[in-house]
Amino acid sequence: MAVAERAVSVVLGLAAAGVAVVAGAPIAAAVGALALYAGIGYYASRHPDVLRGDRRTGPDWVAGGFAGGFSFGLLGLVAADVAPWVLVLAVGFAGFGFVSGVAWTRADPVEEPT
Repeated sequence: MAVAERAVSVVLGLAAAGVAVVAGAPIAAAVGALALYAGIGYYASRHPDVLRGDRRTGPDWVAGGFAGGFSFGLLGLVAADVAPWVLVLAVGFAGFGFVSGVAWTRADPVEEPT
C-alpha cells in the first residue's frame, strides 16, 4: 500500500467515523463506518477512474454506474426518513461494494498451482 493510498484510507475512514458519531451513531456503527470508508478510500485511490471517469472513448459505465447507484440509493434512503447515521453506513456499504467489485474485476488472474 502506497503512502497516498494509506493517507486517503485513514483520512476518509476517520472522517466517516466522526460524521457517524456526530449523527448519533452507536460506537459499533462508527467503527463500521471507519472500516467501510477506509476501504473505499483505498480502492478508489487505486482505481481513480471509478470516481472521475477517465475513459476516453465510448460511455464510461463504471463511473456512470457508481454515480447512478449512489443517487438511486440515497434518494430511497432519504425518502424512507431513516436516522442520519444509517445514511452514513448505507452509503459506505454501497461505495465499498462498488469500488471493491471494480478492484476485484481488474485484479490480475491468480495462477492455480499445478
